[in-house]
Amino acid sequence: MSKEGNRLAVSRCIEAKPLPTRSEILREALRSRHREPFEKAVGRAVRKLGGSFAEYVAIIAEVRDYSRVRKMDLRDAARSLADQP
Repeated sequence: MSKEGNRLAVSRCIEAKPLPTRSEILREALRSRHREPFEKAVGRAVRKLGGSFAEYVAIIAEVRDYSRVRKMDLRDAARSLADQP
């Protein structure tokens, strides 16, 4: 702490965690033991790993597109994407 005039300035160090990768989020969502829709599992995984809503939306869109093009179930598409770098 240092004193600047009449104010007391406090400096803090905040440790920044690395952002979760798409694969980490998808693996966490697939690991879920809850009987819930896949989108809800992804949301839970994003929150648990410290991701943002924008990441959630991007991942869901990517999984849906992959699933639609390859005519797969969402969870199967997520498994395939999680295995890609």
